[in-house]
Amino acid sequence: MEGATMLVFFLKQRLHNFLTVHPVRPWPCLSNAKCLNATTRLPATETSIANIITFMDRINEKQRRQSKALSFGLVTLIVCMTAGGCDAPDRTMDHASDAMLALRAEYRQLDESHQLQLADENEPGLRLLLLGTLTSSETDEPLPYRRIQLYQTDTTGSYNASIPGQENTARLNGTVQTDSLGRFLISTVLPGGYGSGSPSFGTGHIHTSVEGAHPEAYDFYFQQGISRGLYRWARGTDQAVVLDLNVAENDTLMAEANLVVRGLATAEEP
Repeated sequence: MEGATMLVFFLKQRLHNFLTVHPVRPWPCLSNAKCLNATTRLPATETSIANIITFMDRINEKQRRQSKALSFGLVTLIVCMTAGGCDAPDRTMDHASDAMLALRAEYRQLDESHQLQLADENEPGLRLLLLGTLTSSETDEPLPYRRIQLYQTDTTGSYNASIPGQENTARLNGTVQTDSLGRFLISTVLPGGYGSGSPSFGTGHIHTSVEGAHPEAYDFYFQQGISRGLYRWARGTDQAVVLDLNVAENDTLMAEANLVVRGLATAEEP
């Protein structure tokens, strides 16, 4: 069997085995809050896989001899889908548990200085609550009375910065201080991906800058929308946190956000 033919056969087998063990997961319709509870599947993924297999079937013997480069390109494109050791985000979205709702009630009792409304109630987009905790990587203890700046895009992926080129002057930005237990509450909307022009958050994230930390910059990403490549990058750095979104009443999204930083091992009085 020729090398290209063998490679095509191998890829088809790996795709079949992958789909048998890892069926496509449910994916909520996040561009429309009314269908958050839907259990629609990922037709794009299924169609792409079917198209790849069909394409492989249609390559004749002559084309196979001429398609070694293309075959190796296909390996690059789908190796993470078919390799057992490849990380992938779990895109399912659960309803907020009773424990999370109780935790939200506790956070809502925080003093106003420990709460930040990054986007007001009239801001377009899906509402998002972050139940945050700032923790020291050196001591694994919460960091009280520390200032955190947060900024993000709007739901269309635009910063609308007041100073061009400086994202930290985005229209949606603000500062919050942690309480005595390192806690903070953020109310905002789900950020759109860069230049998306629509409510899409594949690359959407929230920037944070922790005063006095080394480094100061950290980002919140979202497990249900992050791409596979970005997910692997985020899992490999301590300056990115991947949050697991949950759905509460009125289609509000919630996530616990434990921000672990370096260089702030000691407490600071208010």
